[in-house]
Amino acid sequence: MMEELKGKRKEIKDITLKILELVKKRLKLAKEIGDIKRKLNLPVEDYNVEAELKREVIDYCNRENLDPQLGLKVLSLLIQESIKLEKENDTFTLSKVIQEAKRLEKEGKEVIHLEVGELDFEPVKEALEGIKEGLRKGLYRYSDAKGDLELRSRLAKEFNQIYSLNLKEDNILITPGGRFALYLTFKSLLKMGEEVIGFEPIYPPYRQICELEGIRFIPIRTELEKGWSPDINLVQKNISKLTRMMIINYPNNPTGKILSRKEMEELIGIAKDWDLFILNDEVYSSFSFKGPFNSLLTFNYDKSIVISSFSKSHSMSGFRVGYIIAKEETIDKMVKLQSLMITCMPPFLQYSALKALEAKTKKFVEEVKRRAEEVSKRLKDLPVRFYEPDGALYIFPEVIKKEFNSDKFVKDMLYKHGVALASGKNFGDYPKNFRLSLCQPIERLLESIDKMKKELE
Repeated sequence: MMEELKGKRKEIKDITLKILELVKKRLKLAKEIGDIKRKLNLPVEDYNVEAELKREVIDYCNRENLDPQLGLKVLSLLIQESIKLEKENDTFTLSKVIQEAKRLEKEGKEVIHLEVGELDFEPVKEALEGIKEGLRKGLYRYSDAKGDLELRSRLAKEFNQIYSLNLKEDNILITPGGRFALYLTFKSLLKMGEEVIGFEPIYPPYRQICELEGIRFIPIRTELEKGWSPDINLVQKNISKLTRMMIINYPNNPTGKILSRKEMEELIGIAKDWDLFILNDEVYSSFSFKGPFNSLLTFNYDKSIVISSFSKSHSMSGFRVGYIIAKEETIDKMVKLQSLMITCMPPFLQYSALKALEAKTKKFVEEVKRRAEEVSKRLKDLPVRFYEPDGALYIFPEVIKKEFNSDKFVKDMLYKHGVALASGKNFGDYPKNFRLSLCQPIERLLESIDKMKKELE
């Protein structure tokens, strides 16, 4: 019997190595396909091809008495790795722009930073005083992994007042910034090989975190011609048995779009039908220019998750204080992981955030709105079209020129004109778009647009 066992184990080992050999061949082909697509200026992802492949995998599994879920998970991982290869050296990424801008500044060159969404305002004074007071109070020891009770209670009270909710402190988890909150959410609730859907153009870390964790990100394209509104039919078409979460980000980075209540209801209806988590990154919710913002929390869906932070609303980007709002059982899953990874948030920074909630921030919103209006007027002198933002901190113009390439334009603007921008390709298949941030004084913004006009002539 032992010899038979050894033989079976050797057979398994040989099959495993053969599988890896085939994976290697598949990845080589994927790289070659990526090179061809680049030359033909085709998008990396083709959802019709992927959908057909999924159908064939399901048919094969059914014929061969294999679990289709297993087949789809394996396919999801293979596609994820193929996409990574096809995208190598494909984009002048935002991180490259930031690195190059810093290098140029070290060389003594002036750079106007329109590539990142970091407000040029000073943090609210209450936050600065709160750090000093917190340290004087001795708030520099370990604290609750879930976050300071007083801060969570105060946040719950704020949301309850604004949106007529019934949140408790245990519905809130304090995190080191909004980006870590995203990672914590994905890591706690999703497994390798599962899928999430999100709407492009989209904030890059959603996809990047999925790739890191072996989760398949399924992008749903939205278009300027349709006001960046999601196509509900396309959403339904791209959901599968592996889909576990829908990601939305409104007010949107990079487009400035805010969905109507009807559009939100349609998306939540789909999430309910498929029993999906739905996550809205509401970090820009205070920057709503055209009426009150409809938080995901107001729709009373049990599997809703809202992420936000103090980085934008209170100009506290370096403080790294974010938070997650969700059902208590969902929060408890995340607390276990946060406790393991970081132990706790620094209590004096949490106290600073608590004091920041006393600040008046309307002036921030009014100034960003003014910038959005002035920049929109000036952009109309350029060969571009764009959606005038409903909120957030960005505008996402599309250049109306046949041979335009966003990566090249962003490089030229940085190296020739000292203006740092973000290529549209960072946010999906948008090679004719670029993102500009409204986080500079109006004079600098208008100066930058004049330089863009010169480059585009």
